[in-house]
Amino acid sequence: MNLIKELKWQSVVYAAIYIVLGIILLLFPETTAKTLCSLVGGAAIAVGMVTVLMYLFRDAHKNNFRNDFVNGLTMIMIGIFVFYKAELIISVIPFLLGICVVISGFIKLQSCIDVRMMGYGKGLGFFILAIVNILLGVFLVINPAWIAKVMFQLIGVGLIFSGITDMITSLYMMTKIRNFEKDMNALDEAFTVEEKTEKEEA
Repeated sequence: MNLIKELKWQSVVYAAIYIVLGIILLLFPETTAKTLCSLVGGAAIAVGMVTVLMYLFRDAHKNNFRNDFVNGLTMIMIGIFVFYKAELIISVIPFLLGICVVISGFIKLQSCIDVRMMGYGKGLGFFILAIVNILLGVFLVINPAWIAKVMFQLIGVGLIFSGITDMITSLYMMTKIRNFEKDMNALDEAFTVEEKTEKEEA
């Protein structure tokens, strides 16, 4: 039971962390996104430097047919780019997603045309879906920075919701476990008293 209680309290702590992270994302989406890019860029630079150093200090015959030096320098360059061009990286993600959504709309539009050409209907459903798809994709492409901000805020809302529900669930389960322990202790006491009574009567 103590182990279960400990696990439940850990769940409460994790839920609190989710809520705090969610609030930070919701209130400071741009700062959080830049910080995340800085961490990713810093990690890439660190990995690249370690890879280059391993190549330089390794025995020469073990470096044959290995591209560790090139890979390390490439990682460092990528890390520097991500570190100093965080805003560009953040805006590129919705832009690329927008292109994918537009392409998906074009595919639905072609399906509409195919259905009409085969004479199996007007394909009105495909046409409506295609137009919505294309318009949504164009909106993502035109407003990538705004979408990125909203995207991080939505992630924040998701974390807050997850944290609150996890905390409620954990506290509810802890209450039920506590009641269960009380009932079990009461049964043990009743059983002990009954045993004593039977022994005395015997």
